[in-house]
Amino acid sequence: MLSTLRELPIFQKTEWLLCGALCVVEGLCICLPYALLLLVIEALIQPSVDLLLLGQLLLFMVLVLLIRICVTQQSMVRTTYMSYASCGKLRTRLAAHLFRVPMGFFYQHNTGDISQVMNKGVAFAETIFGHFLSQLIICLTIMVAMTLGFFWLDWRLALCLLTGLPIAFVLQVFLKQGADQMSVAMLDSMKQTHNDSMDWVCGIREQKLSGKGREQLNLLEKQIRETQALSLKHEARVGLIPLVFMVLPEAGFAVFLWASLNIYFDSTLSLTTFAVFLIASVRLYSSLGQLSIGMAESRFMKHALIKIKDLLTVATCPIGTTESPLFGTVSVNKLNFSYEKSTKQQLNNIHFTAKKGTLTAIVGPSGAGKTTLLHVLARLWPVQSGQIFLDHTSLEQFSDHGLYSQLALISQDVQLFDDTVMNNLLMMKDGLTEDAVFKACRQAQCDDFIRRLPQGYHTHLGESGNLLSGGERQRLSLARALLLDAKILLLDEISSALDVKNETHILALLQELKKDKTLIMIAHRESLVRDADQVVMLENGELCASGKHQELLISNQRYHRLWNP
Repeated sequence: MLSTLRELPIFQKTEWLLCGALCVVEGLCICLPYALLLLVIEALIQPSVDLLLLGQLLLFMVLVLLIRICVTQQSMVRTTYMSYASCGKLRTRLAAHLFRVPMGFFYQHNTGDISQVMNKGVAFAETIFGHFLSQLIICLTIMVAMTLGFFWLDWRLALCLLTGLPIAFVLQVFLKQGADQMSVAMLDSMKQTHNDSMDWVCGIREQKLSGKGREQLNLLEKQIRETQALSLKHEARVGLIPLVFMVLPEAGFAVFLWASLNIYFDSTLSLTTFAVFLIASVRLYSSLGQLSIGMAESRFMKHALIKIKDLLTVATCPIGTTESPLFGTVSVNKLNFSYEKSTKQQLNNIHFTAKKGTLTAIVGPSGAGKTTLLHVLARLWPVQSGQIFLDHTSLEQFSDHGLYSQLALISQDVQLFDDTVMNNLLMMKDGLTEDAVFKACRQAQCDDFIRRLPQGYHTHLGESGNLLSGGERQRLSLARALLLDAKILLLDEISSALDVKNETHILALLQELKKDKTLIMIAHRESLVRDADQVVMLENGELCASGKHQELLISNQRYHRLWNP
């Protein structure tokens, strides 16, 4: 676990060493009173009690206590600050890294799993930083210091007191075999139960409409029972490890008592030494118990740290530094693309050019690769083979700001935030005014329905904009693109959720927008491609036709069948 922790980008060696040194001092301050206790008992059993010596010893104990309080306070403050600061940086680093990974990662991984790593996983890291490691160092310091002290006082009693410790270590190694795999299996089962529960809650409407709600609920209950059974099995097996480590060392206490009586009656053991052994052993066994519990918890912490490390090592899309202004020409040359772990080629040797002042329509049957092409153009997926140029600059050479301040994607899947309509639109660009928002909304045909909302532009949209219909969300997405004033607009079936009236207005708007922009649009309706300057038809990931709509209807049979099946 510690090796995994060191590999995280938030590990600060200097701060760790300082916190570790404070924990060592705290552990020594815990042990020192037991050494002073030896001197106090010896002073008390003398024929004439030296009150001055007792007073000095008691004063020294108070001084040690004060030092311990100060050291503990500093240790807690520094470890807590380091914990929150480090884990804050870790969350920021994770968010920044995820911002740069291909969108395919989010399609192939459950968002609930990613959320758990960023929240529960980092919370485990906070526990390690703020509590576990400091307690581990303190317990180890106490064990080492007390063990050395015991051997210095009487090596025979020390051996008896620690008799059970080697046996506990051997049994722990034996029990640990398979325990890690069982812990991972239990965590995976808990994760699956969490995901199934989320799916059940989010899909209640569909389950009711399908009439299979009871069947789905039974499946969820089955998963919960399996997780419960695995958790009980895990506790029965893995829970023995800390129990063994706590109980077996204490078995050495019985050996210690038996040996003490024999040695005492042989007149080779002082009462003072016996009393110190008796009192200090309680603290030693307590530290062993804390250490065993910490070691059991560390198994889950290690699993969480591995998940964080895996997330941070996901390959990112290449990002350049270019921020030069665009004229608007998009050139695609011999573009190939396939999804990870897929044998199918989603895009194969695609080539076309979209010039400023034109509307290019991407058409084709379902699964032809249209949305994939649009996502690659928007750099949501990396270019694997071939080239995409914006004017004369490769797509990879643009910085995020340089690209997305001049290119906008209007998707079927519109993500709106749980905020007001106004704030969802103002976020698109610095310096926007409310008047600019009103104008863009009128152009995108969404001003009327926004003003009908309870608080108009200041209405909270709810989670994912659930107060709005699909068509309303899509028109808000178009308003966002208008506010961005991008030179290149990528539209993924902009009319899929629009009625006939709004579609007519949007088509007129597109014809107006293309005068000084480059528009590339996925279309499934013939009405959207009639006025396109260029139509690009894809089939099975390949370019099978390109040209104007009317010409292709006559010259290309596959294109003709697309609209006249």
